Amino acid sequence: MSLIRNINPSDRPREKLIREGVESLSNEELLALLIGSGTKNNSALDISKELLERYGGLNNLLNCDIYSLMKIKGIKKAKANLLIAILEISKRASKEKINFIQTFTSAKDIYNLTRNDLEFESQEKFIVIYLNVKLQIIKKETLFKGGETKAFIDINMIFKHAILCGAKNIICVHNHPSGDSTPSEEDIKITNDIRNLSKIVKIPLLDHIIIGKKEYFSFSQMNC
Repeated sequence: MSLIRNINPSDRPREKLIREGVESLSNEELLALLIGSGTKNNSALDISKELLERYGGLNNLLNCDIYSLMKIKGIKKAKANLLIAILEISKRASKEKINFIQTFTSAKDIYNLTRNDLEFESQEKFIVIYLNVKLQIIKKETLFKGGETKAFIDINMIFKHAILCGAKNIICVHNHPSGDSTPSEEDIKITNDIRNLSKIVKIPLLDHIIIGKKEYFSFSQMNC
């Protein structure tokens, strides 16, 4: 493997960024800039390439932890802390950008709103989106978390939070860590239970969406 110092200076990530702009850098080059320096035998580019190969790309890298990073040769505690902080900033910035979708118009809008929260999670999470009478999003809240198979859902708590924030409609979203968004019998039962209580408290359930890997299932779209 060649070290960065052996690369033509004009092709080094820092010089390339100045010359051609940050958009010209590959994912490996961007990570190499964050890593800074390599080891005796591996350059920062080598380390960044190993990171992306180990995690299968940037999306999975967003959910790594500091201890996994420190298992990679050339990444010690200080670099791992820096990478974790930057990855967290990236996730939060992405969420803020997506939150500019203020009005619910389709299940795909909600999928885009929540996929970064759920798509690559190893545990099941249940999110409730609270909307006003104009279907504008008031807030998005992760109410329940579970293991690899399911999360315990307290239906009464869903509507308690809805009343507290003045919501007039709700949308429920949860993920399947398996990646298959097909609803289970329990998903169908929970959806029906939420829908029945929503009619009593007069806060309609507009949809329940299940997030898989690069796919989703919408109870509303499927009329079930």
